Amino acid sequence: MPHPRPASARLLLVVAILVIAVVALWFLLRDTETPAPTSRSPEADARTGSAAHSAPSPPILADAPARGSDHPELPPPPTPRDTYATETRDAPWAAPTEATLRKRFATIRGGKLAGVTCHASVCELVIAGTKAEVGQTIADLEGARGLHDISTGQFLTAPEQKPDGSIALRIYASFAR
Repeated sequence: MPHPRPASARLLLVVAILVIAVVALWFLLRDTETPAPTSRSPEADARTGSAAHSAPSPPILADAPARGSDHPELPPPPTPRDTYATETRDAPWAAPTEATLRKRFATIRGGKLAGVTCHASVCELVIAGTKAEVGQTIADLEGARGLHDISTGQFLTAPEQKPDGSIALRIYASFAR
């Protein structure tokens, strides 16, 4: 004959089953609840399959023009060539600077220095020669033989083809004064 269980053992078994059922029900309900909005990852959203955005949209100011409408734009900053064209010659500075550039150019290989003219803060150098010679000059200007230690920057224009097959390249060198 089976041994009868005491009432306290049966009560303990019923409580354990109820606890397991409540925990299982909590896990099921927890997965179906919608979580509070948080920052989303850029990975695809598992529920919709669409990509989530990671950044909020920018605010639109009341006085800002609508996209696509005509609104003024700032002009581009002037190039050294533009600055050179608007400057006047500062002879006390230009003459010694031109002499320094001629002396420096003696160590630069390739094309010939066909002309050098300085204004107030920008100088125009004209390099003439074959395509290979002008290419060598450009390479030297970019290296240790160049103007980097005396000029704040160089602006090279497109080469001009001459009737005899040679090319001329204008370089505008800026100087801090």
